[in-house]
Amino acid sequence: MASIHGVTCTFIHGEIPSKKLRTRTWSIPGINGIGAQTLGYGEAKFELRAVLYATIGGNLGLQLIEARAWVGLIEAKQGTVGTIVGELATAPNCLITHVGVPVVTRAHPYGYRVEMTVAGEVR
Repeated sequence: MASIHGVTCTFIHGEIPSKKLRTRTWSIPGINGIGAQTLGYGEAKFELRAVLYATIGGNLGLQLIEARAWVGLIEAKQGTVGTIVGELATAPNCLITHVGVPVVTRAHPYGYRVEMTVAGEVR
């Protein structure tokens, strides 16, 4: 099942990040060409949409409580480093730099659907 730093999600939409080779280039006035240096792997930026269908026990009151609790858990992950698990991939050492505003809609007859944007980078 999909999760963000241990918080279970129904779905995670978007590409689960992987580390990329970092390269810096430079040029010096008066010298032809450019220089390049590889700095190792890391800093792969990502933006995902985390989705939860709150469906506890068929009770709308409990489902709304579940949705609000999930939003609080995801918001608490901002500024932390952890693992993102998707349906097809897993990415360790992900720093969450931004958590978006939650969008809560009624998903009749299933309960509530909550969606949040999560952004960050792999370290």
